[in-house]
Amino acid sequence: MDPQKYTDSEKYQQEIAEQYKKRVSKFSNDEVLRVLQSLGITGVDSNSIQEAVVGNVNATYLTPKFVIKMNQNREHPDYLPNKIVSDKLSSKYPVVKVVVYDFFEKTDYEVLVMERAPGTLLLDDFLELSNASQIILFRQILEVVKQLFVIEFDGFGSINKLDNESFATYTDLLKNKFKQYTSTIREKELCDEKDMEKIEKYFLKNINIFDNEKPVFIHTDLHMGNILHEGSKLTAIIDFDSAQRAPKMCALVSLLVLPTFLWVSRFATVSPPTPTLPRMP
Repeated sequence: MDPQKYTDSEKYQQEIAEQYKKRVSKFSNDEVLRVLQSLGITGVDSNSIQEAVVGNVNATYLTPKFVIKMNQNREHPDYLPNKIVSDKLSSKYPVVKVVVYDFFEKTDYEVLVMERAPGTLLLDDFLELSNASQIILFRQILEVVKQLFVIEFDGFGSINKLDNESFATYTDLLKNKFKQYTSTIREKELCDEKDMEKIEKYFLKNINIFDNEKPVFIHTDLHMGNILHEGSKLTAIIDFDSAQRAPKMCALVSLLVLPTFLWVSRFATVSPPTPTLPRMP
């Protein structure tokens, strides 16, 4: 089947809708308040609880002091990396600060309650900052990323699947994912088989370059919508939900995007020169 036609098909749209329905839960303010009270958090008014819609896959709620994430997925945690980072770094570095975390022990959900960090999202006002402020911020972000590397693991995989998924080498992890992807591609007939065989041959021949990598904490989603700041001061890096136990080089995927914006922003507000037309003879 042609890839474009498949993504436009009703079957594909149903698959996406089912995935979204499975992951996204909605809770009333009273239920959120009940959960907070079960976790020992008092003094929150039900009317002050607001749902955060944009940019959130799981149910996220805001109060003047807290950010609350809740879901009903018992298969594996979704928010555990946030607690790990908070426990390791929040006393010294501007990262998410977790107040309480529960995985179906005190409540009927996985719940993550965080302090609401000061500042604005870098995504909202990036172009308003001077180039000097942008560079200062970027250096602070790099320092946090460097500290994340100090958090080491014994195997590779998702941090949310510490007990259920672990690979001895990054090569093994990539081989596993590659097998899943190629299986789906063949099942959907998204690629000519001869081309698929060439890709497999190249992949398996070169993949062992990752054999000696060590697993450390990698954010994986470090974009400007997950960075809070006040002027040139970094106030928090947030949303570690999709963090991985992976090689340091994997952090480059996000980090290489940020300096690109630094460079582009230098010219974003500069008007192009007015062309000089030749005089008529």
